Amino acid sequence: MKQLPLTERQYQIAECVARGMPDKQIAQETGLAIDTVRHHIQAAAARIPGDTAPRYKLIRLVLGGAPD
Repeated sequence: MKQLPLTERQYQIAECVARGMPDKQIAQETGLAIDTVRHHIQAAAARIPGDTAPRYKLIRLVLGGAPD
């Protein structure tokens, strides 16, 4: 598995995003507050180069696509 520029928690959230889960469902599955989930999505996306939408960047990263 290639090294990703995300923390373990950010990668966990990114996997949920890649599975198409909305923020509320991610919060329920991870036991986090919805605002915390949104923060992790934004923080993780900020660590990935490119100008695309945060969720799209995470999906591409998890599914093996190259960052922009």
